[in-house]
Amino acid sequence: MKKLFILTLLLCCVAGAARAQSVSVKTNLLWGGYTQTPNLGIEFDLGGRKTLDVGIGYNPWNLEASEGESNKKLVHLMGNVELRHWLCRKFSGHFFGVHVLGAQYNIAEYELPLLLGERSRDFRFEGIAVGAGVSWGYQFILGMKWNLEVTVGAGYIHLDYDKFESIPGGGKLGSAKRDYMGPTKAGVTLMYVF
Repeated sequence: MKKLFILTLLLCCVAGAARAQSVSVKTNLLWGGYTQTPNLGIEFDLGGRKTLDVGIGYNPWNLEASEGESNKKLVHLMGNVELRHWLCRKFSGHFFGVHVLGAQYNIAEYELPLLLGERSRDFRFEGIAVGAGVSWGYQFILGMKWNLEVTVGAGYIHLDYDKFESIPGGGKLGSAKRDYMGPTKAGVTLMYVF
């Protein structure tokens, strides 16, 4: 197993040495596909084996609302910034990162017990979230300018929200704060490298 890991590192160094990149533009296909959220990211070379990844996504739609019968929505604006350290060369192979994130959201009729508590499907939540975490990822070289990245992360998120009845125009039921520890990031990301 140790020899396989060393061989993987050597291969990523050789592949990385053949390409000198400084910026990539990307979209997280997992986030975009699962939540129907258009998103865009940019990753910058900071020198050495460090890069800075900045991403933003905005979902403005009520997903299944039709003629006032449903108030289901996953409306959110979310951004994140991540400092990455590459084990070999930038934009190729393994990396570890430290990220911060922030979001503004308006969510209704979704069961999210870890974030918003039990029976969250029965209410609408409007508020903000801020957090931080650590991550691991790997970038696969697909071609001269294209990469595919997989990444996962875990950490802490603080949520501050107002709780409403889950009907269009529903009344406010109260306010709350909640702390969450667990997964904070997941992605399968398509990249174009300059």
